Amino acid sequence: SNFKNKLLLLQAELETASGKTKSSEIIHLYRESARIAKEEGFTQDEALAQEKAGYHVLHMHEGTNTASEAQSHFDQAIKIYEDYGALLKVEQLKKVISRLDYTVQHMASRKSNIYQKSSGSWLMPSSNPGL
Repeated sequence: SNFKNKLLLLQAELETASGKTKSSEIIHLYRESARIAKEEGFTQDEALAQEKAGYHVLHMHEGTNTASEAQSHFDQAIKIYEDYGALLKVEQLKKVISRLDYTVQHMASRKSNIYQKSSGSWLMPSSNPGL
């Protein structure tokens, strides 16, 4: 029982590398690893599982919903790392989140500005005549 969370984390990493497993199943492995680590009092393992889940979501999917799900995992990891006293790790993840925030904002503004559909044909938006 002392190593089950580590086993699940390793399994999630191996499944990610293989590319043969559904992402939802891999996320379940990360979450289960974090849950068991928390129950067993392995704070650093819980934080690592949350962090890895965030990176997995970020790299395997695209879109603003994905970014918010990834950010949720990163936020949980940051809180746990802070409680654990791993302040350099907290700073590293805060930089990841700030880049993530920028990317989400950039994607959202770009998506709304590139093209607008009107009367069955694609038109350039008037605010971006050079596109």
